[in-house]
Amino acid sequence: MEELKVCPYCNGDMVQGYIQSPRIIIWSKKKHRLSFLPKEYEGDIMVKGANLLGAYEQAYCCQKCETIIIRGNN
Repeated sequence: MEELKVCPYCNGDMVQGYIQSPRIIIWSKKKHRLSFLPKEYEGDIMVKGANLLGAYEQAYCCQKCETIIIRGNN
């Protein structure tokens, strides 16, 4: 992931870290009940798959507005 130093929303400082989950990380247009797989036919995106150690993805967090920016597997 390209390093982000400045928040694109408020110009605050971005800090590199990780989004973490005990299961896969999914983005979806709407809230679903607990699911272990994305519903691709509804436009869901699997940001990161999981293994026995869980899932994590590099992310940046703005220290000013707390916006978090991550990029999926693509």
